[in-house]
Amino acid sequence: MWALSACPLQVLCVTWPDPKGVASAAPFFLSLPPETGHTYPKHMTTKLDAVNQMLSYIGASAVNTIDNDNPEIYSAVSILDEVTRSVLSEGWDFNSEQKYPFNPDAVTNEIIIPTNLLYFEANLEEHHNDYQLVVREGKMYDKRYHVYQFDEQIKCDVVWLVDFEDMPQPFKEYVTARAGRNFQARFVGSKETYELIVQDEQLLRAACIEYDTRTSNPNVLGTRDGRNPVYTYMPYQTLRR
Repeated sequence: MWALSACPLQVLCVTWPDPKGVASAAPFFLSLPPETGHTYPKHMTTKLDAVNQMLSYIGASAVNTIDNDNPEIYSAVSILDEVTRSVLSEGWDFNSEQKYPFNPDAVTNEIIIPTNLLYFEANLEEHHNDYQLVVREGKMYDKRYHVYQFDEQIKCDVVWLVDFEDMPQPFKEYVTARAGRNFQARFVGSKETYELIVQDEQLLRAACIEYDTRTSNPNVLGTRDGRNPVYTYMPYQTLRR
């Protein structure tokens, strides 16, 4: 029978018996992923860690818990949440989904929009240009036919608002730096500190783009999951002259 065993030089060896009963082996080389150039800490940043880092930008002491009764802590948390929403609204690979199903209510045929939904549009492959969807009164509304009712499942490309702790580490660090810059600008306004944070912020955003590129595997025609597809010329969709 075939078998795998460890060999020198960190390769695997495939072993098999020959007709005479003597085992033979040959190296089986594996293709390893390239080095990323970045090593992220094992300790993942928490929301409390982010708030304490923001407090350090204004010379305040670190805290053990998030106490919203403290004006500085309350402002830090508010700015952190604000920046988190702003960054996530850009639609990264980790918080985006394609063809996410929305089912109409069995009685009203209406679709209630989740509160953590930042962006959505009807999937072009599934629905073409049949719908023009927006949010009105917390429900999905079709501007094309001026209705709240849908008689079929609607599949949308969506962008989700996720908790700070659920973001990948590069995004936590970027959001923390960006929020810290806004926080110290409002409370202290130190030009030197502002410029130092901006430099770190630019490097951290580059790390986010690198992370997103590696996870989404984009190419010139779009991404592997079908986003940003390239459509050829369609004469029937051109304007009549």
